[in-house]
Amino acid sequence: MSEAGYVDGRNVAIEFRWAEGQYGRLPTLLADLVQRQVSVFAATTTPGALAAKAATSSILIVFATDGDPVQLGPIASLSRPWTT
Repeated sequence: MSEAGYVDGRNVAIEFRWAEGQYGRLPTLLADLVQRQVSVFAATTTPGALAAKAATSSILIVFATDGDPVQLGPIASLSRPWTT
């Protein structure tokens, strides 16, 4: 990130949250990030991506999934993944 000009604490802040496998905690964790007006969510699980999608329609969500993201639900279409 520093090569791109980003310096943690100066012009970018990275906020980490973990549900520790307790997916029921995701809505509360994500609501806090929505309130902080973050620019991007990064989800490493399908449940995390789905919870992020439920939490906001205005924040970019970057996610990893081990299946078909259309079938699993985080996106509606591979051709336009940023729209619901």
